[in-house]
Amino acid sequence: MKKMLSVCSLLLVASASGANELVLTNSDAKASGSQYFALDFVSSGDSVDLVARVTIPDAEQAKVNYSNCGKSLPKGFTSVCSVAKGMLIVQVFNSDLTPFPKGRVNLGMFSVTYGDKKVRAFTFATNDLGDAKSNMLNVETEIQ
Repeated sequence: MKKMLSVCSLLLVASASGANELVLTNSDAKASGSQYFALDFVSSGDSVDLVARVTIPDAEQAKVNYSNCGKSLPKGFTSVCSVAKGMLIVQVFNSDLTPFPKGRVNLGMFSVTYGDKKVRAFTFATNDLGDAKSNMLNVETEIQ
């Protein structure tokens, strides 16, 4: 029985490590009213582009700074960030169709400032991930 549980555990770990995942890490608000969050992509090595959408609560009251968008991307990747319809939209692609390297890729550190200095939680809206043949891939999300 113990051997079977060990094998099942190994299979779960192996299948999880092969998944593509977007990770959003929230931080506490600073005295200035700014909140920060990091956005990372854990790649299985099969995707060439992604679009991540992060919901910005009370967006009409928020000042979003995305100047660090894509600063740490691997060579050959381009990012475009914008705010629209209450969301921060982060698009990353490689025009040579070279996949993201396996492992964690930092997509950027973002700040959102509110005049009332209240803490809000940022969450994922929808996300898209594609391979070199324009097939849509599954992407999991995690909020820390």
